[in-house]
Amino acid sequence: MEKTSDYPVGSMVVYGLSGVCRVTAVGPLPQIHPKETDTRYYTLLPLWEKGTFYVPTAAAERLRPPMTAGEAAELLERAPAVPAPAAPACGIQQTEQYYRGLLKGGSPESWLKLLRSAEAHRQALARRKKRPGSVEERYRRQAERLLCEELAAALAISPQEAEERLAARLTQNLVSQGNA
Repeated sequence: MEKTSDYPVGSMVVYGLSGVCRVTAVGPLPQIHPKETDTRYYTLLPLWEKGTFYVPTAAAERLRPPMTAGEAAELLERAPAVPAPAAPACGIQQTEQYYRGLLKGGSPESWLKLLRSAEAHRQALARRKKRPGSVEERYRRQAERLLCEELAAALAISPQEAEERLAARLTQNLVSQGNA
């Protein structure tokens, strides 16, 4: 008896660092060699990026369901209180490892921590009239894209609107801390 797929056609999934995708097909690849026809794949189309991904159904652990609207609203609500752990100050490689670990954590919570950490570091650098390095900015942008795309999918809004909502929540916290 054939196992039904975990993610049916039409469902949305988060695929690693590729973001939110829609499952458009489940089955063998049409262009695959005939000996491989037993392998079934999820065909994934990213919601906001170009491309197509083929993920073996046996590797479904690489996929996860996206946040629900309630989870997204709750994450936005508590975003200002999410701790901003400091990145290691011992060198570029250690900083990159730290941010890579948060990014590959693959959860909205870890992406938010990365954003909060990068913003706290950016502010500390600004006080010394310095700017963040390109490595830190690259990881910050990727985490922001992934988080905002997932928030957008959950709340049925555009990624730009999700970014504005997230920025407003985080700015609100900075203003309230500055007035304290």
